[in-house]
Amino acid sequence: MPPGFYVQEVRHNDAILGGTTLTPDPYSQAQTLTITLSNKPSVITGRVLNVDKPLPEAHVRVVAYPLPDGPRRNWRTIQTAADLEGRFCFSNLPSGEYRLIAVAPGGRYTLEEPHVLENLAEHAEKLKVQPASAQNIALKSTPAKLTY
Repeated sequence: MPPGFYVQEVRHNDAILGGTTLTPDPYSQAQTLTITLSNKPSVITGRVLNVDKPLPEAHVRVVAYPLPDGPRRNWRTIQTAADLEGRFCFSNLPSGEYRLIAVAPGGRYTLEEPHVLENLAEHAEKLKVQPASAQNIALKSTPAKLTY
């Protein structure tokens, strides 16, 4: 491939790695490390709507799913803010399954609170990102019921 920016996906024993340190199992006889490079990034664009009107400056996050066991810092998440028309864009995403979450600015909950992201991810918009794909999503707000 010519010099440039490449999206990569790293898998260890068929599990996607991201934002974590790889620690091989010293007791395992065989382990597989697969690194995939592509010069065709995946993109998710969309618009956050509230009663069919744009939700300006919403906090939008994609979360790799299912959530791994262990500390929240190991969760693969990417956040952006919608513009004044509710539009958002995530680019250079590795392939995989994600949940798409939006929270209104100044709302009752933030995605940084304990358990909020986990609860919302369970019921969020489901996405499957393929290599070199583009998706456009209309994300409609619905009241969330959080359980602790």
